[in-house]
Amino acid sequence: MSVHWKISSRCNVDHCVEVSLSDEGALMRDGKIASQSPVLAFSTDVWRSFIDDTKRGDFDTAARP
Repeated sequence: MSVHWKISSRCNVDHCVEVSLSDEGALMRDGKIASQSPVLAFSTDVWRSFIDDTKRGDFDTAARP
């Protein structure tokens, strides 16, 4: 299986996560150690929920008291 890793266009240093998407879900790893990084695997439903929660601001700690 060939994995194509992507990083955010907003990442301007090597301290970003890398993500690979497929029909089965998403893989994520630490970009600063890339090939040596453990890989986390998420199902499509879990990944979609994470993205929706992020867009909604559920993880924005600056907005919380």
